[in-house]
Amino acid sequence: MTALEISSAVCEEFTDTILVDKKAQSLIVNIDQEWFNIVDEKLTQLGLKIVHKSKIKNGFTCTYIPRC
Repeated sequence: MTALEISSAVCEEFTDTILVDKKAQSLIVNIDQEWFNIVDEKLTQLGLKIVHKSKIKNGFTCTYIPRC
């Protein structure tokens, strides 16, 4: 499994909305504000970095890419 696939699996525990772009190697997720810090920390540990974060209602839409 790639880091992107593992990260997607981790996100499945916290959200129903996950978009994976294998060509661009990016992950877009909607995360409830309550779970954001936990998910962000785990994705960072898995080698991803956040490049975009927008507040939507009571959560965040975030884009992650692999760290170079």
